[in-house]
Amino acid sequence: MKSVQEAFTLILIALVCGGAAYFAHPQAPSLLLDFLDRWAPSATVVVYCSSQACMRSHEVAERLREELGVEEIFALEGGWETLLEMGLAKEGEK
Repeated sequence: MKSVQEAFTLILIALVCGGAAYFAHPQAPSLLLDFLDRWAPSATVVVYCSSQACMRSHEVAERLREELGVEEIFALEGGWETLLEMGLAKEGEK
């Protein structure tokens, strides 16, 4: 009985966290759909994070490689900060 209660508690926590994440970032699924609408299989894709410490871009690149078969995909080392330093972006741009 204790295991059932623990499992129910974990499921409830996961649902609450998932719901909070959805409402905190409601556009996240549409961002992927926008990418898929614009993406051409022959195009080179570069993903990057908002800071040098972030490794999420590497995870995204790997998933796109594995799940969608994107071959020409790279994670920009240093992320957004590198783009700023190289003069390829300006503070406040998206």
